[in-house]
Amino acid sequence: MMLLLLGLDYINKANKVASWNSTPCVITDIQKYRRCTTRRPYERDYDPYVYHIKYTYKVNNIEYTSDRYEVTNFSFLPSYAISITGKNYSKGFNTECSVNPYNPRQAILINGYHETNGYCYISILFIFSGFIFLTSFYCCLKGFDFYE
Repeated sequence: MMLLLLGLDYINKANKVASWNSTPCVITDIQKYRRCTTRRPYERDYDPYVYHIKYTYKVNNIEYTSDRYEVTNFSFLPSYAISITGKNYSKGFNTECSVNPYNPRQAILINGYHETNGYCYISILFIFSGFIFLTSFYCCLKGFDFYE
C-alpha cells in the first residue's frame, strides 16, 4: 500500500508543478560534493559529483532564493544529492525555474518528471507493486485457494 501511495504521490506532485509559472532565475551558488557510486568512469555520462545549487528569482519585484532542484524531495536524501550531468550550471548562469503562482517562495529548477524519467519508472513500479499487494491481500481475505 505504501508503494502505491508513494508512486501516486510523485505523479500528483509532478502534475501540480506542471502548472507553475516559468520564471527567469540566476544561479547564485553551486557547491560540488563527491558521491559514493557503483558506476564506473568509463560509463556514459559518468559524473562522480553531486551538486547543491542555490538560485534567485523575482516575482512581483520581490527577490526569492531557493535550492530546490526538482519535485522529488525525499526526506532520506540530502538536499545536495542531485546530479547535473550535461548541464552548464555555474555561478551567474541565467536559466529558468518554475514558481508556484500561489506561493512564490516555492520554486524548482527542473519542472515535471526527471529528464531521464527514472522517477517516473520508479513511480510506475511502486504503483504496480502496490496493486499486486492489494490484489493478493484481497484474494486472501476472500479465501481464494490458489492451489486448487
